[in-house]
Amino acid sequence: ARILPARMGEIIGQPIVVENRDGAAGAIGMEAGKNSKPDGYTLVCASSSAMTVLPAIRKNLPYDPVNDFTYISNFAVFPNVLVVNPELPVKNVRDLIDYARANPGKVNMASAGVGSTSHLAGTILAQMGKFDALHVPHKGGGPSVASVVGGQTHFTFAPAPAAMSQVKAGRLRVLAHSLPARSKMLGDMPAVNETLPGYDYT
Repeated sequence: ARILPARMGEIIGQPIVVENRDGAAGAIGMEAGKNSKPDGYTLVCASSSAMTVLPAIRKNLPYDPVNDFTYISNFAVFPNVLVVNPELPVKNVRDLIDYARANPGKVNMASAGVGSTSHLAGTILAQMGKFDALHVPHKGGGPSVASVVGGQTHFTFAPAPAAMSQVKAGRLRVLAHSLPARSKMLGDMPAVNETLPGYDYT
């Protein structure tokens, strides 16, 4: 959402201001976009959660994803990365599953909010891995990742571009990514799918 407008601004010959409206699994940003003047000068970068999941699980969503917006295009498909606090004694997906099974009721999963990508990606991981994790929703992706860095929660899924700086700084350990197969973009990072065949959340 920051890379695309920079290039668009060059093409159309005018700057594009990016305003981050984080929280509520994307609903806050969607509502702000809906309430903007309908003059063609406001674009909304919507996540799949905000467009498809939230309308299915919330009764009083303040926007209609079909009727309140004009769809333009998909512009990115990116992986989420499964990250843990480095002090957690796990090095890969299998270790995390085994650890959670051996410590029932003691493993916490952070998310960017109910219905967010991180919530659903983590829930699917727990279901497929047959372990329980307490869901701890936060007010956006930044706070959810910070809770894993700080050790208040044990793991989360985060967009790769947002999490890798924390991984490189040693504040998070990455276990795997959510694409269905390995990607050149992510080097030798394994896919969750290698441990749990069929896992795919992009």
